[in-house]
Parts: sequence; structure tokens; C-alpha cells
Amino acid sequence: MKLEQLYYFQEAVKYRSISVAAKQNYASQSSFSSAISKLEQELGAPLLRRTNAGVEPTEFGWVALDKAETIFQAQQELLAAAQENSCAGIVNLRCVPGLHRRILTAVIPPLEERYPSVVLSVSTGESRRIASAVSSGTSAIGIVVKGNYLTSFRDLTYTPLFREDFLLYAGRNSPLWGRKSVTWQQVQSQIYIGLIDSFQQNNEGGMTDFLGNFPPTVDCWSDDPESIKKLITQSDRAAIFPRSMADEDPYLLSGILQALTITGRDTSFEAGYLTSTRYRLSPPDQTVIQILNETVAKLPQED
Repeated sequence: MKLEQLYYFQEAVKYRSISVAAKQNYASQSSFSSAISKLEQELGAPLLRRTNAGVEPTEFGWVALDKAETIFQAQQELLAAAQENSCAGIVNLRCVPGLHRRILTAVIPPLEERYPSVVLSVSTGESRRIASAVSSGTSAIGIVVKGNYLTSFRDLTYTPLFREDFLLYAGRNSPLWGRKSVTWQQVQSQIYIGLIDSFQQNNEGGMTDFLGNFPPTVDCWSDDPESIKKLITQSDRAAIFPRSMADEDPYLLSGILQALTITGRDTSFEAGYLTSTRYRLSPPDQTVIQILNETVAKLPQED
């Protein structure tokens, strides 16, 4: 028996559908079905029954669900107990691209000074995927852009950190070069290099709220902001990034890129961090959250 099998079973019950649970966790329906079937075979009893309203636990399934929750809670308590006497360990934090610079420059210096035994492991991803990772326990903390997708994760707690706005990045080959600001109509006419799936309509919150019904023309995608900036210097393409990325940006300081304010449209968004109510935060996790609240939340806010 694997913890993944129990987790997939939990998720199927949570969403009352194997297909929906698989979609919400960015997994295939077949992998979900297979994991639950193998779990049923190992236990020697069915766990789910299909109804007109979706799947629901069998009588034995309710017993198994309760035991699974106990197992996951015990797992978190065991991990916390191992670190109880010392604030040392690895903290897995996921952050949306574009905001990681603001987060890391605020958190790492005080973390290294006050808690040198705490190691921050940072990866990036889209907000919904980060929420899924925190919900599954893969990451303890997630930095996300606030959006309606959060209503799908009832086990998550969202804490706001700051507000910011978007800027349009353009290079010397762009028809927008030399301007200090661009209108919403000019924003709509550009061809973009997209930051992962930031322009997708199912990426709720932040970029999607800002774009509204406008479907931008995207030439290519990248999950690396620095690669996008390099591509912009060599073409007439544009990109949209959070304002904090413009702070001490070498591309802007050297004059090969410009960050233009967007007028005629509200480009602001709210960012915050996610934790799960299902898993106990370790002392290192709590330490990072404390520093987030002390530093990032107190940085200057965008109007």
C-alpha cells in the first residue's frame, strides 16, 4: 500500500469524481483509477460506489477514509517530531514565476542570519498547480496570485501578503520603444512571449483577471523570465511581468529593455501564501512563514 493510493482515494471522495480529482491534481484519469483499484485489491473490499451524483465511499470506504486521514496526520506529526528540538531542515516553497525575486530577496537574508540550519528549496509554477501541491503535502508553503480557483481547495488557508501591478516589457525592436507608458489598445496589439501558462484563460487570478476577455497573441512560451527577456531583446515581441521584477533589473539598467506602465486598465493583483489545514507545519515551515509576515508583507505596496 502506498500513500499516493490513499491520497488519490481521498481526492476522489473530495470531488465526488475520479475524473475531476485527476484533473484537479494534473494527473491522468487512468492513473487515478488504477491506484484506487489496486488499493481495493490490497484491502479486499470496494472503496467507492458510483451514484447519479458521482462517486461516494462504500460503508467500508468511510472506515478507510477515516484511517487514511489518521495516517496522513501521523506522517506530519512524525516529521514535526523529528525536528521538534531544533529549527533545522528543508522548507519546500513554491512560487509563481515573476514574484520569486521579491520573495527571495526579502526572506533569505534574515533566514540565513537567524536560522542558518533552515534550507529554503524553491520551485516555480502556475498558481493552481501550486495550490494542488500544497493541498497534497508536496509543498508546505505556496506563493500564489489570488483567484477564484482557491474555492476548489477547501483544505487551504490563504493569507494575503501584498498588492502589485503589471508592466509591459519591450525591446529596441518594438514599435513601443521610447515610450514611458502604453495604452490598453496598444497592449492588445502586441505579440507576446508568455510566461508558462500565464495567458491561459483557466489560469484564474492576476493575469487572467487583468486580461479579461482579451485573448493575446502568444508566439511562444517559457517558464524562465530571464530567457523571455533575452528573447525580447532580439525581437519585436513583448512580455508582461509584475512590477517588482523591474527593481534593479540589469536589462532595464543597461537600457536594452524598457518596462512600460499600462494605462486605461486596472493591472493590479494580490499575492499571498497558502498552507494546508490537513498537515502540521514543521518548525522550519513556521519560521519561513514568520519571516514572510515580517518582511514581504511590510514591503511598499503598489497603489
